[in-house]
Amino acid sequence: MENGNITVNSSTKNLTLNIGNGKADARINPSDNCNVSMSVGNGFINLKVPGNTNASVHAGVGNGLVSNSGLSFRESQSSRRNFNGTLGIGSGRRHLSLGNGNIDISKN
Repeated sequence: MENGNITVNSSTKNLTLNIGNGKADARINPSDNCNVSMSVGNGFINLKVPGNTNASVHAGVGNGLVSNSGLSFRESQSSRRNFNGTLGIGSGRRHLSLGNGNIDISKN
């Protein structure tokens, strides 16, 4: 989608969202081995996942902030604009990329 907002509330195997300008809001219960990729040029990414999620999480913004709350990461490295962490055994992959705006990763 070039411009606009996307909201996803679902159980899923794999999910890919690409938006030029807008908001990507996803509350998902993905299977352990699935891949989730969300990319927004300008806007906001909000990803909510269950506390028992197994995934490696990579999130980065060009200008903005990356935050996470309510999840127990086994390993993590974070800065103001980047976050890398492992939930559970890390069998799935969550990749979040944003040019300008904020990314929030939290427990569903």
